[in-house]
Order: sequence, then C-alpha cells, then structure tokens
Amino acid sequence: MKPFYGIDNTINNDNEKENGDEFLIQKPDEKLYKEYDNAVNGVLAKIGKKFRLPFILKIFQYLFCCAGFIFLSVLAEIGFSSEAKNQVFNTIVMQMICVVIICTAGFLILHFAVKKLKKKEEENDAQDMQSRKVRSLLQQILNDLGVPSYACEIDVLSFNYEVQKDEIKIDKCGMSVPLFNPMSFNIFKDEENFYLVCDSGKYAFKLSSIKNLHRIENKNALFFWNKSTPCNEGDYKKYKMREDEMGNIRCKAYYILEIEKDGETWGIYLPEYEKETIEKIKIF
Repeated sequence: MKPFYGIDNTINNDNEKENGDEFLIQKPDEKLYKEYDNAVNGVLAKIGKKFRLPFILKIFQYLFCCAGFIFLSVLAEIGFSSEAKNQVFNTIVMQMICVVIICTAGFLILHFAVKKLKKKEEENDAQDMQSRKVRSLLQQILNDLGVPSYACEIDVLSFNYEVQKDEIKIDKCGMSVPLFNPMSFNIFKDEENFYLVCDSGKYAFKLSSIKNLHRIENKNALFFWNKSTPCNEGDYKKYKMREDEMGNIRCKAYYILEIEKDGETWGIYLPEYEKETIEKIKIF
C-alpha cells in the first residue's frame, strides 16, 4: 500500500516530495501561489527568530544563580559546628541555607516564567499565521480550485517512511512512536469523486475506488496541533490526547482510508478524530 502524502525515503533519504501526483487534477494559479508562499514564509521567518529574554529577567536570573552558588560554596567550607558550642554560628548557617533555598526557588520561578513568556510569544506568532493577508490569499487559492462553501476541513497525516519487506515503516524521528505531520485539507464530494484540496492543489478520488476504512490501534504522535480548539477540550477530549514535554500531541490510534487506482492500493492516513469528518461527508 502506498501512503497518500507520505514521503518515501526507501531509495533516497533526502527525498522531500509527497506522494499523490497521480490524483492531482488542478494546481493553483502560479502567480497567486507565489504571493501566498512569500506571505507564509514571512510569518515563518518571524516565528523562527530567537526568543529574547527581557533584560531585567536576565539580571535576576543571574543574581539568583550567583547568590545561591556563593552561599552553597560557603556552606560546603564551614559546615555545621559539630560540638554545637556556638548557637549563633549554627543560626547563621541555617540562615544561609534559607538563602540558598530562596535563591533556588527564585531561579526556578523565573525559569518557568520565561518558558511561559516564550510560549505566549510563540502562540502570538502562530496567530499571525492567520493574518488577514495570508487568510485572504489562501481563500483565493481555494476558490480558484473550486472548493465549495460546504466543504469540511480535515487533517491528512503526512510522514516519512521506508518500505521494508513490502511493509511501510514509518519514521519515528528519534521518538518511541511514529511521528505524523497533520496537513490541513478541505474535503467534499460530487456524484463521482471526493476531493482533497490544499494550498498546493486539488486531488480527486473516485468514490467507487474506496475499499475500506480501518482503524490502527497504535500509539503515535502529531508533530503539532492543527486545530483552534485544544486537543484535550471540546469534541477532542474523548480521544484522550495529550501534549508531551516536546510539544507533540500523543494519540492512541489512527485510521487508513484505502483507495485503489490502476491496480495499486493507496492509503490516506487520518488522525483518529477525523473519522467523524469522513462519516459526515458520507463518501462510502
């Protein structure tokens, strides 16, 4: 089975081209797409800029770290009075321990505050991806590709893979589970075909070519979250997805929609939460 929008690295490990040109029936206007691509790349460049820690927070982090280190070094040198003859001395030592604890706590608080600020900045930059210009250009592309107003948005899973002994081995990218990229498409149908449309083109699949939709009970991860509602809220809460420490979305299963074309079986890989979208479109 050949994965639609998968990236085959069996022969060429540097390949970055997605499968699926066999189904491509229309590309976007070249000039319009170039303008859209430039707008998106401009936003991505902004997101990619290094996060800069506010200067005042840098100072406090440095002070807390140095103070804690100095007091800890002093403690290591003088230790406690074994004979406990000098109560004042032991009191000073205890006060120094408290200072070390306070410095450590202050450093950790600032550390997590910085992480929160960084995440907020990234979220604000991500919102820029939905800027008026980008959204307007994308909508023009979708209109040119014939996407109707009743089309539904759907995530299609893209991934790197190799074929080993006639089996698809999905690249885990150093993780313990397969790692997918959820690519946003619009899906709709007519009497003969159902269509998947994204900014790069319009793909047509004959309704009569659909063979099966089967569930794969295999833990996996999404490289990023592609929806406006958080993965653990609303309609997605029942799927028990969670965000891990790397920002990937951990999932429990996925689906494969099998299609046949010219005697070859293709698979459209879908996140578990998109089964409802397939059912809503009623493509089979």
